[in-house]
Amino acid sequence: MLTIILSLYLYVLLIILLISIFFIFLKPKNGRSNIKVPPGSSGWPVVGETINVGEKSVFFPEFTATPVNEVSAIIQSFLHEILKPEALKHYISVMDAMAREHVESEWDGNDVVKVHPLEKKYTFDLEIRLFINVVNVEHVTRLFKHFTLVTTGLFLVPINLPGTAFSKGIKGGKMVREELLKIISNRRKEMMERIKETTPSFTDLLSRLLLVKDENGNFMSDKEISNNIIGLIVASYETTSTAVTFMLKYLAELPHVYGEVYKKLMLIAQSKREGELLTWDDIQKMRYTWNVVCESLRLTPPSYGGFREAVTDVSFAGFTIPKGCVKRSIYLSKAAQSPHGSFIY
Repeated sequence: MLTIILSLYLYVLLIILLISIFFIFLKPKNGRSNIKVPPGSSGWPVVGETINVGEKSVFFPEFTATPVNEVSAIIQSFLHEILKPEALKHYISVMDAMAREHVESEWDGNDVVKVHPLEKKYTFDLEIRLFINVVNVEHVTRLFKHFTLVTTGLFLVPINLPGTAFSKGIKGGKMVREELLKIISNRRKEMMERIKETTPSFTDLLSRLLLVKDENGNFMSDKEISNNIIGLIVASYETTSTAVTFMLKYLAELPHVYGEVYKKLMLIAQSKREGELLTWDDIQKMRYTWNVVCESLRLTPPSYGGFREAVTDVSFAGFTIPKGCVKRSIYLSKAAQSPHGSFIY
């Protein structure tokens, strides 16, 4: 069986090589051949041009043809509202309770802790709680298992052969999608029943998305809601866990900074009753800790770039970026581009 799979891989690589040779040497000229494009490599032909669709096809194969610029204005406005401080205040106690539980179960009593994998798990648990209000441990664990298959397959060559990370990612994406659609459908029925009886306030993202209407008074479909929630999970999963990991790295390397953070936070802890959770007012007192977070983000941004698609021909500095061209923008850390390449607090 392994021999067959290996042979398939080699066969696919051979086909890619032959197609690449065709594109490099035998591709016919077209009317746009005289366009002066920016210098630099675009990667392997065919593979280089299709690798960027990996993320979309893993989650929603049926939506891979949707233009990246087609984002609903009403969703953008809605997300802006729920991320305001007034809305975030309601989540502080939940985040604090989950952080305490995470540290007690995963950190306490261990001589060695692998921070990044644990922060990924904590970030995912928090997202599921705040976005869709799922608290069942077995349910969250199952979702996380499926989701890790997806993240492993992101930004890989989209070759769907048995055993490849991309193939596993597609299967994981399908399972995440099915689980999420079930949750959305059940929540919609639940909310309709509750609205008939009373006028409840809904705080999690899913419940609020179910109440959003467009300009014609229509609710979003389950697939649209699922797409938006998965988009938020993907956007915040790696970036948040990476940001926390690097902040802890700097605290471990800089004992004087760690000591000051510890002293400031202990003052807040001593003002609380036993078991009392943090409030928004407590967060406002963490000025030094906030500066440390910002400094960590300055030195090591959790995201080093993103893909952008040209929706029309763009002319710049004598070059033309053709419509449909996908380029990756890179964000350099301040440590790499300025003399202040070390912690300044």
